[in-house]
Amino acid sequence: MPALDLPLVSLHDTPVRGDSDPLDTVGGWASLACALHCALLPIALAALPGVGLELLDNDWFDRSFALSVGTFGLLVLGTRLCVARARTVVTLYGCAVALLALGAFGPLDGMARGLVLGVGGTAMAMAHFVNREGLRRGGVARNVFRRLH
Repeated sequence: MPALDLPLVSLHDTPVRGDSDPLDTVGGWASLACALHCALLPIALAALPGVGLELLDNDWFDRSFALSVGTFGLLVLGTRLCVARARTVVTLYGCAVALLALGAFGPLDGMARGLVLGVGGTAMAMAHFVNREGLRRGGVARNVFRRLH
């Protein structure tokens, strides 16, 4: 039996009533801000070359933000993963991390890089919002880290 075939509900799961963890909301909005930054900054740089926005268009900023968004997403989703929507949330998170890594550390440049980072940030925001909505509707939260030891 593969290690991922876990029972739907276990002793480590927590029923959630009312609104979910506010960290999912913060993570979703931060990821959405990341997506907008990555998608719109190249357009703004091309349209308004003299404004000085090139300070935000550098490798260090993109890599730092991609690492922090990925780490924050792992911590938030890992501690309160909605059991009913786990497959969707984990898939969105995995795609987001892969796209953010490709955009921040890969060989892409210019508009392609901004597009990949923007789609990655959007996928991360969607993972947070789908998880939050599942928990808000009375879902059961699982702490994935608690199951590791």
